[in-house]
Amino acid sequence: MKARFLFVALAATFFVSAHAQYASPEVMLVADQGTGATPVCKIDRYDPVSGQYLGSFGQGWLKHPTGVKVVGFDCYVCDANNTFTAVEKFNWATGAFEGLVVQDTGPVQWVDTALFGTGILALQGGLIGSYNASTGVQIGGYTNLPNAPAQSMTVFNGNLYIAVSNVSGGIQRYGLNPNGSLGAGSTFSSSARSAVAGYTNRYGFDEIFSTSTTNLAITVGSPASPFGGTIFTTSGTGFYSHLDFGHAGALYAMSGNRVDRWFAEEMYMLSVGSFNLSQTVTPGGMAVYAAPEPASMAALAAGALCLIRRRRAR
Repeated sequence: MKARFLFVALAATFFVSAHAQYASPEVMLVADQGTGATPVCKIDRYDPVSGQYLGSFGQGWLKHPTGVKVVGFDCYVCDANNTFTAVEKFNWATGAFEGLVVQDTGPVQWVDTALFGTGILALQGGLIGSYNASTGVQIGGYTNLPNAPAQSMTVFNGNLYIAVSNVSGGIQRYGLNPNGSLGAGSTFSSSARSAVAGYTNRYGFDEIFSTSTTNLAITVGSPASPFGGTIFTTSGTGFYSHLDFGHAGALYAMSGNRVDRWFAEEMYMLSVGSFNLSQTVTPGGMAVYAAPEPASMAALAAGALCLIRRRRAR
């Protein structure tokens, strides 16, 4: 037990010290839907360790931003108004608008997006569309989801995981065909889920994390059984609407205008504080940019593991 706490403490220490400056470590991107008849909609940047506000972008382009995904310096945002829905692309570091990736009309309003290969998926409740990420051309048609509606999805190691928010609930897992259409699927139904994220732990095992729609609970399971077991429930009202991972097991969970930080290591979680989204009026989606891990992280992790093994051998 002492060894585990030692590992967590060392990892948490690095987690704090290595992310002190903007543009190296991790940056959190939060969709702000504003408020009132003429809301100022934008994407806010935060340092997710210190909680420092780092400015915003997207003003003038965004109408009602929801889901956010980040790949390198590319930020993909689901956006909609009364006449259209789109996935828009920005450079999050400069704030430059880089174009409409997907655009549609009618009652469909995308709430989340995910990338796979050269394609991009867009989610609206019980419907998923598949598109070429470069041209925006639809390549896989629409797929109707069972047990809709769904609010969150992620592509993790070639599979699509969808958090289903109705009473049947659970996590739906699908294989992805090359054109983004869904292959064979499984539904792990136990209770309604609001968000989903995938992570490969320090032992090389894949884990699927998800959240409840009724309380502040986080659940982890394997890809074979994504629902798994609840590893953390905290007091308070509300629920975690979005999850994302940073470096080395750093897990961020958003509930309203608060973000809780966790260090997730196997079936154990350590709280490493929280912060408020001080400049975000109405939070929508959330994503975390994690820069390629520096060599010092690998060295620290190796040293911690050696120390743990030495203690166990005594």
